[in-house]
Amino acid sequence: MIRTVLFASLLLVLAACGGNEGSLLEGPPYRPLTDSIRQKPGEPELFYRRGQLLFQNNETDLARADIAHAWKLLPREDFALSLATILEKKSPDSALLFLEGAHARVPESVALSIALARAYQDKGRSADALALCEAVSRRYPHALDALTLKAELQQGAGQEAEAIRTLEQAYAYAPFDADLVHSLAFSYATAGNPKALALSDSLIRADSLGVHAEPYYFKALYHEEKGSSATALQLLDEAIAHDYNFLDAHMQKGELLY
Repeated sequence: MIRTVLFASLLLVLAACGGNEGSLLEGPPYRPLTDSIRQKPGEPELFYRRGQLLFQNNETDLARADIAHAWKLLPREDFALSLATILEKKSPDSALLFLEGAHARVPESVALSIALARAYQDKGRSADALALCEAVSRRYPHALDALTLKAELQQGAGQEAEAIRTLEQAYAYAPFDADLVHSLAFSYATAGNPKALALSDSLIRADSLGVHAEPYYFKALYHEEKGSSATALQLLDEAIAHDYNFLDAHMQKGELLY
């Protein structure tokens, strides 16, 4: 009940700024949208478009008021995400409070759920973030953002085996997502899981131009984890040969040598 009142109060404060029809909004490039708003004051898309334009021009307070009014007229996912982004710049606590209220109004939105989970994560509320990711995953098993954030939270909690299982679940849905594949290969490697080798070899076969260092780096990490420093150094040299600017390989090699 208290959170509901706070959320409503926040919206009232935000919307109170929405009546600013000063000279700025009467001039370019806002005048056409301002005229349209006068003609159709109940059209949320017009307020949102003007708010976006204001935000692009660093008129943050006016942008916040317009997008808050758009959200008040129509609780839509993209309105909420844009408003949360603006609020985050001035007050992460206000952004979190708004996201909690927005999520309650649009609970089916995966994007809002993930935004709220990340806000919880930033505030150190990892358990709340993890619970939210799990709820999204139960409802939408293919939601990759929820699975990857869940794995990240599990890793942060030292739950490496659980994180790998979560990444494997995500990989089953999106085997061609490069970032996801790299995360899984890295997790396998640092856990000393031999699946790191097979997955890295598949990446090497897919690299027809031979420009990617990551697979050799993952294999090096695996062999280092297994105590084979000589093999790890050889693979790190291969990684550097494929991409000299791949800093992780240089750093790992330095750790092994010195």
